[in-house]
Amino acid sequence: MLTTAQSVCYAQSHPKVDSLFSYLKEIGMVKACEYNNFRQYGLLKRFSISQNVVPGIEKLESFVMPDGSNMSAEQLQMEKRKIHAIEYIRKAIAELSKDAIESQNFEFHEPCKDSIVSSLTLKKISDTGTPMEMPDGFDYKRSNQFGRIFFKYDMKPCKEGIYTAQWSLSYRVLLDMTSIAKSAFNTEALMKRIESVLRDKNMTKRTIVVRYDNDFKGYDDKVAQKKGFDFFNMPKPEYDGESNTLVCKFTDEAAAKSVLTHLMDSVRNYIAVNPHEAYSILSEAYFSDGYLTNLFSGGGMMGRRGASKLDVYACKDIDGYYILLNFSKNCWNVPKDWRTLKKRINGNSEYYKDNW
Repeated sequence: MLTTAQSVCYAQSHPKVDSLFSYLKEIGMVKACEYNNFRQYGLLKRFSISQNVVPGIEKLESFVMPDGSNMSAEQLQMEKRKIHAIEYIRKAIAELSKDAIESQNFEFHEPCKDSIVSSLTLKKISDTGTPMEMPDGFDYKRSNQFGRIFFKYDMKPCKEGIYTAQWSLSYRVLLDMTSIAKSAFNTEALMKRIESVLRDKNMTKRTIVVRYDNDFKGYDDKVAQKKGFDFFNMPKPEYDGESNTLVCKFTDEAAAKSVLTHLMDSVRNYIAVNPHEAYSILSEAYFSDGYLTNLFSGGGMMGRRGASKLDVYACKDIDGYYILLNFSKNCWNVPKDWRTLKKRINGNSEYYKDNW
């Protein structure tokens, strides 16, 4: 057991928040939380959810979509769960306020318009699961700004007789103030651990190469959007950059899940041995439906010229299951046309001609 002076450096995720997360995961609102040590504070755990909802849909037996078609029974049940989650979250926040250092709640209600904002700064939780009393003079600003939960709900009319609403929930907690990234991630060392996993006979592979010079005008925001040269969250490049992506495709679901599990287990084992290399990782590995999910990011110290990075992505579509390993230098992410792209050098693109 840590002494009080020592234990201020460590904390646990709040059990009431964990219970809330489990409920939201069970009803399909969230799949995983994130752990990262990129920032100067230490090892951070967080999750965030944002949902659009249809006010009043929980009372309906059917719902007509804007295109005139009927919403499927499965989707209708999901929409109802989104509405029911709001009340569950609000009750959880009311309970959490009892363990809060600061608690702020704002509500505005009038016909056809609602706004709710709740923000809590929680006490740290000890390894026994109880709120901790901090020593006199302890720097709350540094530690507890990451023991935060934030909820927001807004409803307003979008046109006569039709309403739109959205709710969002975020949580972040600083688990270990001593676990700070002190060096860039050693991508070569990790690759030695996962080489055997990537030899699975059930996968087919493609590679993508992207290079650009920092003065390439095609990445001007408007030109990039028009010509399709944009990257996910890609800022205008400050330095020359290169990105090499290995795309692994599976047609067999069991084989895909087995490889992804072994791959991410190898990543976690490496992190356990090298906790002070810069990384970000999700608590669970899964194939998202239709869009890439960033399961792991082993990065250079952010913002430094020449920083290299390794990202692991996964997704699925009607054609199969995909695992992407993206190695980059000053070029952080995967191009949007990754399914067909072979090479892009300063905006000049070459595509694979055959389907796979």
